Amino acid sequence: MVPPTELVGEAGRERLLTDRAGLIYKPARGYGGEGVVAGWEIGAERWAEHLASGVPAVVQQRAVPVAEDGVHADGTPWVGEAVLGIYYLPESGFAGGGARLHAFGEPFVTESGQAPPSQRAAILLSDGRRLDGPAA
Repeated sequence: MVPPTELVGEAGRERLLTDRAGLIYKPARGYGGEGVVAGWEIGAERWAEHLASGVPAVVQQRAVPVAEDGVHADGTPWVGEAVLGIYYLPESGFAGGGARLHAFGEPFVTESGQAPPSQRAAILLSDGRRLDGPAA
């Protein structure tokens, strides 16, 4: 699922201010969660500063995770949430994707850009290859 996404400069500013608790701000450049701000985690003033910063960015509707039952490699049960990634490169288009289970209820994006441990299910490459194995 890709949540509804809008460019900050094209979205109605008043609606973005009003709907802060249901939105996430993502700079158009960077990776690893750098610069990502969850509207529900900050106050209205800081949210307004991000929207007015002039940094090319998008806002997305908050996607609420659903618990998924899983099993560790040793057979013990594990409850997680699916984290799906689609990778797109402007010069070549679709570049692959991946899926993994992440511990349910734990934050996935951190300000430092370091994601917490997860269970990688597969990495799908644009040429059709599939890479399986434990998270690095």
